Amino acid sequence: MVSANTALKKTGTSMASRKPDEENESRRILEEVKRDSESIGSSSLARMTDLHNRKRLPEDDADDPVVILGKKIGRWLGWITVAVLAVYLIATYAL
Repeated sequence: MVSANTALKKTGTSMASRKPDEENESRRILEEVKRDSESIGSSSLARMTDLHNRKRLPEDDADDPVVILGKKIGRWLGWITVAVLAVYLIATYAL
């Protein structure tokens, strides 16, 4: 394995003799990579937190019987859909 000092001795150049433009470009690229990698992780975390917080908003019509009935119907239709889909997939691919 070649160390950085060995590589510098072979090429005959040092960090001090590098052009300022190359150093500035290297720093700029490193800053972009750092910024992009931080924004990817933090933005997905922020989106999930925002989504989680939106679900916890108080409901205005919590006592309305029509809203309660609609929620019950929607939940039952969701379970029925999952069951039908599971039966269909098992019948199609497993049997």
